[in-house]
Amino acid sequence: MGQQEISTSDNSSIKVTQLPKLLSDGVSRRMLLTNTRPPVDAWEQKEAQVRELIYNTVDNATFLQIKGEKTTAALWNKLTSIHGNKGAQFEEYLLGKLQTARYMESEDMRTHLSSLNTLRKRLSEIGSPISDVQFNAYIRTSLSLATHYQPLLTTLSTTARQTKTTLSSDDLMWHLVEEANTVKLEASVNKAHAAVTTFLIPNYYYFILTHHSDPVILTLLI
Repeated sequence: MGQQEISTSDNSSIKVTQLPKLLSDGVSRRMLLTNTRPPVDAWEQKEAQVRELIYNTVDNATFLQIKGEKTTAALWNKLTSIHGNKGAQFEEYLLGKLQTARYMESEDMRTHLSSLNTLRKRLSEIGSPISDVQFNAYIRTSLSLATHYQPLLTTLSTTARQTKTTLSSDDLMWHLVEEANTVKLEASVNKAHAAVTTFLIPNYYYFILTHHSDPVILTLLI
């Protein structure tokens, strides 16, 4: 590239600047004019560095899927696609856990509800939140094997329908925990009564037998 002088008929001259030639694909040699793009070798070196960084941060299974990509842009698109699919699979996994969760009578109610709530939060974190109505349904389904809680669920549904109000999942969980605490308390009281009865009755009979001489009473006890 340079300047050339051309003489005219009136002995004056003009300067003509030779423009850079175009490549075969029509792209101007801008890198020769502006020198803003690094040489090809430096660009390829940076590409290799990025690829190496990505390779070192993925597992073997993912590496085998992305190693054939020719450029870092294509590699990144492939990686994004892979993790997008994993996100969908994770969402299905969480929903499956919610749908199949079942409360057992021997299980702690607070722990059970906390597990369901954790699944709900995970779904929200990955951009797949479920509504409160849906979560309510999942809670009720999880109690399908717990016959003791069915009357409570029926009462809550009837009350909500009659008062034309909506029972939130927080209110539902509160009622369930309260009922579970009542059940636990009743079980503890019954166990204590059984222990007292087991201890007192034999001792009572022993006392009567050793302190009464009335043959009629002794005959009735025996």
